Amino acid sequence: MSLESHIGSRITRNAIMLYLRMAIAIIIGLYTSRIVLEQLGITDFGIYGVVGSIIALTEFINSALSNSFSRFFAYHIEQDNNCKHQVYGSAIIISLIAAFFIVILGETLGFWYFSNYLDIPFNRIEIAKFTYHCCVIGAALRVMQLPFSSCLIANEKMVAFAYIEILNSALRLGVAIFLMLSTFDKLYSYSILILAITAIIAVCYIYYCKTKVNECKRFAYSKDILLQMSKFSILDLYGTICYSTRTHGTALLLNSFFGVALNAANSIALSIQHILNGISSNIIMAFSPQIIKKHSADATEQMLELISKATRYTFFLYLIVAIPLLVETEQILHIWLGNNIPQYTTTFCQLIIISTGLAIPINILNTCIHATGKIKFLSLGIGSMYLITLPIIYVGFRYGLNPNYAYIIYIAIMCAIILMTLLNVKHLIQEFKLSSYFRNAILPVILVLALTISIPLISLQFTSCSIITISVSALSTLFAIFFLGLDSCERNTIINKIRR
Repeated sequence: MSLESHIGSRITRNAIMLYLRMAIAIIIGLYTSRIVLEQLGITDFGIYGVVGSIIALTEFINSALSNSFSRFFAYHIEQDNNCKHQVYGSAIIISLIAAFFIVILGETLGFWYFSNYLDIPFNRIEIAKFTYHCCVIGAALRVMQLPFSSCLIANEKMVAFAYIEILNSALRLGVAIFLMLSTFDKLYSYSILILAITAIIAVCYIYYCKTKVNECKRFAYSKDILLQMSKFSILDLYGTICYSTRTHGTALLLNSFFGVALNAANSIALSIQHILNGISSNIIMAFSPQIIKKHSADATEQMLELISKATRYTFFLYLIVAIPLLVETEQILHIWLGNNIPQYTTTFCQLIIISTGLAIPINILNTCIHATGKIKFLSLGIGSMYLITLPIIYVGFRYGLNPNYAYIIYIAIMCAIILMTLLNVKHLIQEFKLSSYFRNAILPVILVLALTISIPLISLQFTSCSIITISVSALSTLFAIFFLGLDSCERNTIINKIRR
């Protein structure tokens, strides 16, 4: 087997494993969310969502460090062991400093905002405070785990990563079942048990990496690598701050203008977004280490080919799930949540499905930009585009526009960001051609989308049965992907594998 075939097989194997992990997580997550909503009720569910949104603003640190650690681990993976140990040691130092900063920021500025600006029912103030402190500690634990999870991904040990994340989903299901049986305050129980799960998952990552991954068996650090990683993280920080502020700032604006009930609707929509992001991020995760390694080896043409394939494959797998969700949103929500569905949940979910799909090419191209190490425009320019979403939403709400306006603005801004990201990649990589990218990556997606969205809409004119519509949607999507989305070589490969 040639090297390229071996790499392709590894990417395929990793993508399948991650996709299976995601499928299991989705099934467990949907059932878990329904139980949690029923047991907590709309008010407490909304409280957990908005309280979590405050400390989740610190998740920009998590995102920036994850980008930095993944990039440096993958970039130096083929180099001498001492260099890899130095990347590991530097990542540990940075993550400990960041975790300390999160606790200080969360318990000062974050708690001040919580105490003065959140609209929390008076009789739930104390339990909301406890929930908030649990969220702060959980955020710090997630940052401390990053060097280990990033190292797993860079080494393409996706099986171990998948098993740990399946355990995470299973434990959360256990928490939901416990809530059904518990006689204690359910929000209190939920908060402390989710924190315990966060700690257990962190220990699993640390234990596996310390025993199975060579880079993590010896602590060493280099001032030069530490400085490079710190600069990269700090520069990336602004962009991730902007993205995180947009997401969680929207929850706070909804709370300010419409109260806790809208936060429940927003939390459900964000749960859908989390599931859909899982589809794209798992496929991107399978491609990312090889994209960075190709750039490290100056194999630019192969890197660009991987980017086009990653864009198409991620979109195709996304559409298989997203189109049925988009067409039958209300019915699926009723199956998932019963009749306990907050107002605006359906339209929030539909709009977030569209905006999450638009993020796919951005996220893949961002991997390419991170591989170059030249992320100044990505962070400052494109990051600012995410940030300006909030004042636009605020002005709209002040003038009486309904809550759907927030996600309509999301979609408009995402379209502008796609164009800016393409131009940024073109500037950084001279071999990148917009015409080739459109022809090889975007046009097949447009053709598949045109067919997969039209056929279910036509079927709705003849039947009101959701199962039929969803089945027609899934089959038409698979048909369109095979005949319109794949090239002849890819179709032949699939046919040959089926015949075996």
